[in-house]
Formats: sequence, structure tokens, C-alpha cells
Amino acid sequence: PICKNVPVTSGVRINVTEAFSSGGAQSDSDATNDTYTFNNRYTRLGEKLTIKTGLDGIWRRNHSISTNNFIGTYTFSSLESYNARTPISFRVNRGIPDLHFSQFDVALYMQNDLKVNNRLTFLYGVRWVDQTNISDHNNVDVRLGLAYATGRATVIRGGAGLFHSGVTNATIETQVRQNGVTQYEIVVDNPSFDPANPDPFKSGAIRNTFPSIRVLDPNLASPYNGVVMGSIERTFF
Repeated sequence: PICKNVPVTSGVRINVTEAFSSGGAQSDSDATNDTYTFNNRYTRLGEKLTIKTGLDGIWRRNHSISTNNFIGTYTFSSLESYNARTPISFRVNRGIPDLHFSQFDVALYMQNDLKVNNRLTFLYGVRWVDQTNISDHNNVDVRLGLAYATGRATVIRGGAGLFHSGVTNATIETQVRQNGVTQYEIVVDNPSFDPANPDPFKSGAIRNTFPSIRVLDPNLASPYNGVVMGSIERTFF
């Protein structure tokens, strides 16, 4: 899919705390996303044991252009400071707006359905998921469940398991943009402000010797949920 955003106006943005915001949108973007999926399934049906196993894979390839806040944003602490032309900060992004990004996700799984008797079925399985761009690769999900038929029309079901969701593409892509090489942010404290000819670098001080950057924690782990479910199914004749 192709997604493009073109703002009606573009210019310096002004934020006045608890008063108003004005200026251009500065939200130009152009993105092309390609997603390729593949999977393989194997099922063995048995009188007592049914085995299901397989492989899932997703490869994502994104190309995007983003100039968000490339013109800059002034922030004022109050309406009085805006009238006095004394902003508290100016933030602006610099660097390369063009970004090529790719990610590969893979999952291996096996699930067994064991028929203990005519009433009770035990379900157990395991799933391993992994993705590129993070260092966490030991994501193992265990699932357990059972189904018990109390009669011809009622079945009691229960189960529990772990489900890893992975780190989203948007999170990784934002970190790559703001890594200090592709793009970076400059913050100026107490900048100069002239509505007719704004130039924040005439006065004030850059907060850091190095530009602000975003980094991934080397111990970043894929997020997961623990789910417990129960249900009663009743067939009405």
C-alpha cells in the first residue's frame, strides 16, 4: 500500500501552554509498504492424538519520507511569555528524511490434541516467535487447554497460555529515524523569537553538546500477554 500526507500549510509551529497552537502542520509524509507472508502447515489425524505443526513468516519492507518538524516548533510557557516574545524552547529535526526499513518475523509451533476418553480432550502446545531488529530471541509460548463433555449437549472448555506480540514496526522505525545519524533533534533553550523573521539560533543555548537521539535498550524484550480463558458451550436442539 501507498500512503501520502500533504498538509495544507507548512511553517514554524507555535505552542503556547494552556492557550493555543498555531503555525504549519509540518507533517509531510510519503510511505510505501510491502508485506510478504508465507506459511507451511502439517496435520496428522489420529484416533487418540492429533498433531498440528507448522511455520509462519512475514517479511516487511517499508520506504518512507518524513519531514515532521523539519521547520521547527517554539514552545511558550504562557500567554504572557508569548506576548513578551520569550519562548522557553525551540525543537527542530535535522538529517535525512528518506528511510528504507525492513523486518522479518518468524514463528514455529506445534500443538497436540490428546483424546483421553470420549468425554475429555487435553490440548497442549508450544510456539516460538522471533523478529529481527531486536536482540531478544528466546520467546517461547506455552499453551495448555482441555475440553470436557458433561453430556451430549454441554462442553466445558478452559485454557491458558503466553502470547508474544513483538515490538511494532512503528517503534523500530521511529528509533532508526532518531538515531542521531539518519535524523536527530536539536533543542534550544530560551531561543530568540521574531514573528517576522524567526531565527532561534540568534540567542539561547543548545541544551546538549550532541543532538538528542533515540536508542533501543540492549535488554529490550518482546512484550507478551498471559491469557486464561474458560467457557461453557451448550447445544440447543
